Amino acid sequence: MSKFVFPAVFQWDASEETYLVTFPDLENCFTDGKTVLEALENAGDVLNLMLWTMEQNEESIPLPSPFDKVALPQDGFVNLIVADTAAYQEVID
Repeated sequence: MSKFVFPAVFQWDASEETYLVTFPDLENCFTDGKTVLEALENAGDVLNLMLWTMEQNEESIPLPSPFDKVALPQDGFVNLIVADTAAYQEVID
C-alpha cells in the first residue's frame, strides 16, 4: 500500500450542470460533482478506490503524467489528487 499523486482533468458540463472529472493515466477512472469541492472530494474517493483495487489485483500502476503535460479541454483545468491506499484500507476495514 502506497501514497500516490495523479493529475485529474476537471471540465464543466453546462448541460448536466456538473464538473466531469477524468484521470488521463487511469483507464475507466472518472467521477463528477455539482461543485468544485464535491468534484475534488469525489476525485479523491475514486482515485483511492481505483488504486487500491489495482494493488489488490496485483496490477501494474502507471506513472502519473507530468502536471504540465496534461491536455486540457476547453473550459477545463487540471488538479493534482492525492491517494493513500493504506489509509483507504483502514476505511474499508
